[in-house]
Amino acid sequence: MAVPLRVLLVEDEESHAAGILAELKRGDYELTTERVWAEAAFQAALKQGGWTVILCDFLLPDFSGMDALAMVQQSGCGVPFIFVSGQMDEDAAVAALRGGAADYVRKANLVRLRPTIERALREAEEKRAQERLRQETAARARQQAELAEFGQWALTGRELDALLAGTAERVAEALGVEFCEVLELTPGEEAFLLRAGVGWHPGCVGSIRLAATDESQAGATWRAGVPVIVEDWAAETRLQASALLREHNVAAGLTVPIRLRSRVFGVLGAHTARPREFTPADAHFLQAIANVLATAVERKLAEDALRESDERFRLLVEEVKGYAIVTLDPEACVQTWNQGAANLFGHPAAEMIGQHVARLYPPGDVELGKPELDLRLAEEMGQFEDEDWRMQKGGTQFWANVVITALRRADGTLRGYGVVTRDMTERRVALEALKLNEEKFRSLVHHIPDAVWTVNAAGEALFISGNAERIYGFSADELKAHGAALGLARVHPEDAARLREAWQALFARQQRFEVECRYERKDGRQAWLLLRASAIYEKDGQLVADGITSDITERKRAEDALRESESRFQVVSQATNDVVWDWNLETNLLWWSSSFLTQFGYAAEEVEPSIESWTSRLHPADKERVEHGIHAAIERGEQLWSDEYRFRRKDGSYAFIYDRGFVLRDAAGKPVRMIGAMQDVSERRRAEGQIRSQARLLDLAGDAIVVRNLNHEVLYWNRGAERIYGWKAEEVRGRKVTELLFKDTKPFEAAQTELLEKGEWSGELRQFTRDGREVTVSSRWTLVRDDEGNPNSVLVLNTDITEKKRLESQFLRSQRMESIGTLAGGVAHDLNNILSPIMMSAPILRMPELPAEDFERLLDTIETNAQRGGDIVKQLLAFGRGVEGERVVVQPRHIIKEMVKIARETFPKNLTISAEVPDNLWPIMGDPTHTHQILLNLCINARDAMPNGGTLKVIAENVQLDEHYVAQDTEAKQGPFVSIRVTDTGTGIPKEILDKIFDPFFTTKEIGKGTGLGLATVMGIVKSYGGLIHVYSEVGKGTSFNVLLPAAPNAVSASDDSTREPLPLGQGETILVVDDEPGILGATSKLLERHNYQVLSAADGAEALTLFSSHRKRIRLIMTDVMMPVMDGVALTRVIKKMDTDVKLLASSGLEHDAKFDELRTLGVNAFLTKPYTAEKLLQTLRELLAGAPAARD
Repeated sequence: MAVPLRVLLVEDEESHAAGILAELKRGDYELTTERVWAEAAFQAALKQGGWTVILCDFLLPDFSGMDALAMVQQSGCGVPFIFVSGQMDEDAAVAALRGGAADYVRKANLVRLRPTIERALREAEEKRAQERLRQETAARARQQAELAEFGQWALTGRELDALLAGTAERVAEALGVEFCEVLELTPGEEAFLLRAGVGWHPGCVGSIRLAATDESQAGATWRAGVPVIVEDWAAETRLQASALLREHNVAAGLTVPIRLRSRVFGVLGAHTARPREFTPADAHFLQAIANVLATAVERKLAEDALRESDERFRLLVEEVKGYAIVTLDPEACVQTWNQGAANLFGHPAAEMIGQHVARLYPPGDVELGKPELDLRLAEEMGQFEDEDWRMQKGGTQFWANVVITALRRADGTLRGYGVVTRDMTERRVALEALKLNEEKFRSLVHHIPDAVWTVNAAGEALFISGNAERIYGFSADELKAHGAALGLARVHPEDAARLREAWQALFARQQRFEVECRYERKDGRQAWLLLRASAIYEKDGQLVADGITSDITERKRAEDALRESESRFQVVSQATNDVVWDWNLETNLLWWSSSFLTQFGYAAEEVEPSIESWTSRLHPADKERVEHGIHAAIERGEQLWSDEYRFRRKDGSYAFIYDRGFVLRDAAGKPVRMIGAMQDVSERRRAEGQIRSQARLLDLAGDAIVVRNLNHEVLYWNRGAERIYGWKAEEVRGRKVTELLFKDTKPFEAAQTELLEKGEWSGELRQFTRDGREVTVSSRWTLVRDDEGNPNSVLVLNTDITEKKRLESQFLRSQRMESIGTLAGGVAHDLNNILSPIMMSAPILRMPELPAEDFERLLDTIETNAQRGGDIVKQLLAFGRGVEGERVVVQPRHIIKEMVKIARETFPKNLTISAEVPDNLWPIMGDPTHTHQILLNLCINARDAMPNGGTLKVIAENVQLDEHYVAQDTEAKQGPFVSIRVTDTGTGIPKEILDKIFDPFFTTKEIGKGTGLGLATVMGIVKSYGGLIHVYSEVGKGTSFNVLLPAAPNAVSASDDSTREPLPLGQGETILVVDDEPGILGATSKLLERHNYQVLSAADGAEALTLFSSHRKRIRLIMTDVMMPVMDGVALTRVIKKMDTDVKLLASSGLEHDAKFDELRTLGVNAFLTKPYTAEKLLQTLRELLAGAPAARD
C-alpha cells in the first residue's frame, strides 16, 4: 500500500530536480511535491505547512541551504531536513548535522535517498513520541501537584460560592481551557443551575438553567455517573449541545459528576472553543478535583446545617421572652441566662452568670434549704414542677411556676440543670378575683338590658335573669316552666330551622353560636332577637348552654334603613360617570365606586381601602394645597368642599379633576363621614386651552379665516380677513360672502356643490376687496357638522396668492417662449414645405393656354398649403398669447389631439408620433394654456431624447384613486383623475439624476439648448392643480411621464359616466402580507379584510418566516414587497419555496420594471404589481391567482 509522502524540494537546477523526483518515484509512495529555489517562495511554502520531508540543495542562487535549515529550526515544525548536494564537503556536512539536519545525500549517490528519508521519518516519529511522553508525564506531575494544592485550599472552610468559583478558575487554568462550569442539580426539577464558572458572558453565572436531559452532556454525565468527553461538537452524534454551549461557540468538552454521599450535587465541566482530544489523564484529574470538591461541599453543607440549627435554637431561647430559661452547672451556678430571665427577674446576664440559683429564692426559703431540696427532687424524679414565690432584683416577690429538669450526659452522670420559670402572679390574682366577681356577676345580670340564661340539653332553663320578661314578654317563671324551652317555639318559621341546627351543634360539638331570629312576644308583637351561647360543663359534669338574648329590633330597623340608603347610593354611583367616594373620618377608610378603576386604569387589588389611595396619587405640586383645603373645610365646620387638582392614572399620566364633597356630622356636630364625587375634566381643560390658543393663533394668522353658515352669511371673520379684504369683522358679520367678495358667483356655486358632496373643497378663486381691487386666493373649505352629523357651517381658509400668480404668469410666459423657440426649426421646415408648392404654382398659373383641369388643381394646391400654414401660425399664436390663471372646464382630449398635430408637423420626420385618447375622457377644471404647456414641455423633452428617431406616444385615460392607492402614495387624494402619459423610446434618464430632473435650472442639455425650467414648470402646474406626476425611465430604453390631474366627471353628461363593477371578494382565504412600510402594510391588510380575506401581516422577511412556519397550513398566498430590510423579498421567496413549493406568491415594487423581477420569476413568483396600485388591480390579481389554487394544503 502506497505511503503518503509530501516533499518540499529546494533545488534550482531543473535536471537535478528531475533526477531526485525520478528516484522518489521508484519508491512505494503516494507522492506530492513542490519545488522552490528562492528564499521568499521557500518561506511561503514553509508557512503553508503539511510537509513530510524537506530535500534541499546546499548552494542556491538566492540563499543557502544552511539559511533554509535555520528557518525550519526556527519554525519548530519538526519536519526532517535532508541535504541533497553535489558540492558539500565533510566539514559542511558536520555543520549541517549539528544545525539540525537529519542527514545528507550526495547527488552522485541518489540510491541512498529513499533509505535516508525513511530513517529520518522514523527518527522524527520517535522524537515526537518521546516529546508527547515527556509532556504527558509533566502534565500528570503538574496535575498531581495542583490536585494536592487544591485539596488543601478547598478543605479550609471557605464559603460555598467562593469554593465553587475558585474551583472553576483552578480547573480552567490547570486544563488550559477557555470555559469551566460548576452545574448544581436543582432538587425535584431535573435541571442544572450554572452556579459558578469561567469564560461565560456576564450575567450567565447564577441565572442560566439547563434541562438535565439524556441528550445533553451534563445530563448524560449525571445519569451515567461517569466522565463524558466530546472531542468535536461538529462531529458529535450521541449528544446535543446546550444553548449555553452553542451561544459561546464551544467546540469540545469534558464533564464529570460531583457525587455527595447521598446524592449527586451536580456536574463539573471543562470546555474549549476548538476541537480537542481530552485524555484519560484529563478525565481522571477532573474527576479527582470533583471528588475533593464534593468532600468540601458536603463538609460545608454540614457545617452550615449545624450552624443554622444552633442559631435556630439560640434564637428560639432568646425569643421566648415570656419564660425565664436558665441552665445550671452541677453546683447549681448559672451557666446561661436568656432574655426572658433578664426580663422576669430584672438581672442582666452579666450579673447572674456564675451565681448560685439561691439568689432567686426569698430569704426565708433559702434559710429552709428549699433551693437544694428542689434540685434534689429534680435529680431523683428527672423533672420537678412547683408553684411558689420567687424574688426579683430589688426584693419584689412574684408567684412563679417552676420546672426543673436534671440534665445528664450519655453515661448518666449529672451535667447540670435546666430551669424554666413563668410568672403566674396575674393568674393567682385572677383566681382570687374570680370568686369576688361571681357575686358581682349575679348582681349585674339582673341589671343589664339583655337576658342572661343557662339551659340544659333538654331545653330546661336552669337560670334566667329577671329582665327576660322585658325581652320575651313572658315572666321568668313562665320561661322556666316545663317544656317552655325559653319560648323557642314562638320563633318565626323561616328562622326556626337555623336556630335549631345551631342549638344541636352546640350540645353535639360544643360549637358556640350567634343567631339572629324573629320572635313573637306574648303580646303578639314581633321582635328581632340575637341569641349567643357557649357550651360549658358544670361541676357535676352536666353540659349546659350559657347564653345571652338581646333585643335588636331597633338595630334591625336602622340596618334596613341604612341598607336601603346604601342601595340607593350604589345605584347613584353606578349611574354616573363620576367617581363616587365615601371617607370615614374616624377610621380613615375610603370607599371608591367602580368608576375609579375604569376612569384611572387601576386593578381592584391596587387600590388601598384608606385615604392614602387618594393622597398618594395627588400631583406633587397640588398635594399640599388640596390636603390643607379639605382639612380646613372640615375643621371650619363647612358642609361643602370643592377643588380642582391633578390625579395620577395607572399609566403615570395625570387627569384634571373637579372634586366636591359633603361633610356628615353626628348629633354632637362631630364630622364622621364625607361623601363626594370626582369628575374628570381633562378634556374640558384641554379644550379650553386649545380654544384660547386657537383664538390667539387665528388672529395672528396671515391667512383669511372665515366661518359662514349654509346661507353663506359670515359668522366669524379674523384679522387676516380684515387685512386682505379691507372689511372689519363687525361690518361683515351676518352679510353674505357672495355679495361681499364675488362678482361672478358661478365658481363659488360649483365649489359649494362639491363641498356638500365630499365635505371639503380646495382650489383658487378670484375675489374682490372693499375698494374693488381683484385678488386671487388659494381657498380651502371644510364642512362643519353638529353632534348629530348634520352640516351647519363652513370653515374657509383663504391665502392671498395674487402676487405669486403674477410672477408665475411671467415665468410661464417666458418658459412658453423658450418652448416655442425650440420648435422654430421644425416650424421653418414645415413652412418652407408649405410655401414651395405655392411659389412653384404661381408662375405656372401665368402660363397661356393652361388647361382648365390643371388650373383648378393648382388652385387647390395653393389653397390647401395656405390653410396648413395658417393652422400652424394659429396654433403658435394661441400658445404664445395664452392667458394664465382662469380655471374653466377643460376637455384634455382636444388639447392632446392639437398637441399631437403640432408635434407631427414640427418634430423631425424620423419620429413616429401617436395618441390614444378615449372619447369619454373626463374634463378637468383648469387653464387650457397650462394644460397645453404641460404637454408641450413633455413632448419637447421626449423629442430631444430621440436624436436618432423613435416613437413618441401620448396616452390618456380615466382613473379612480381609491383609499388603497392613497395609502401607498402620501401625496395622493381619493377621487377621479385624468391620467396623461407621455412616453418615448429615447436615451432614458440615469438613476443618479432622476431625483433632480424637476429642480429648477437643472438640465443635461448643451449650453444654449435648454434652461432647465421645463420640467420644473410642469411640476409647478401639476402641484397647483392638486395633481401628481410620476416618472419611470430605463437608460437606453426610454422614459415615461404620467401626469394625474383631478377630474370633474360631473361636467359631462350622465351617459358618459361609466358604471363600475363591484370589486371581487375573497372566499375566506388566508393571505400573508409582507411590507416594511407601515402605511402600505396597514392599508393592504384592511382592504383585504374588508373583502373577505383572513390576513396575517409582517414588517420584514424574518417576521414573515416566523408567521409562515406557525400558520403554514392556513396560508394560501404570500404578498411581499421586494425591497425590505433584514430579509428582502428575494431571500424570503427563496426560503419559502424551499419550505413549500405550492404556495402562491405575489411580489410588489415601487419600480415599474424592478431588476429583481426576473430573479423572482425564476424562483416561482406568480405575479407582480407596481406601486402604487389600485384596490381593483390588487383584488382582481388575487382572484386570478387563487382561482386555481387548492382549498386546503397539507
